[in-house]
Amino acid sequence: MGGSQNDGMIYRHREGEGNVAEHDESMFFISSLPTKVKRLSKFIRDHWQIEDSEHYVLDVTFAEDASRIRRGTSPEVSAAIRRMALDVLQRDTTVKDNIRGKRMRAGWDDAVLDGICAGFSGT
Repeated sequence: MGGSQNDGMIYRHREGEGNVAEHDESMFFISSLPTKVKRLSKFIRDHWQIEDSEHYVLDVTFAEDASRIRRGTSPEVSAAIRRMALDVLQRDTTVKDNIRGKRMRAGWDDAVLDGICAGFSGT
């Protein structure tokens, strides 16, 4: 098996929008993929776009980063439950609201929760 064929650093700058502050960060990577810079760059951007969008929703909606669950398999089980709940909320069409709003409304009103759960077939 081969070792690292590519390593590098990506510098990201995000402009602030609304009440979100401007943000700079550097990310380092190591890859065993033999590829050209443009292809590797696209792969990394595509990966982080997916990762960032899901993580952002999980953190904002479920406060995942603030979770203090640390022992045994509890962190993995809790993360799986959060991802499953996110999937159910994203697939729901009965409530016209964002994910956070759907979650809050389901917590306040059992009828809303029942409607969301009834629409989930598990497929």
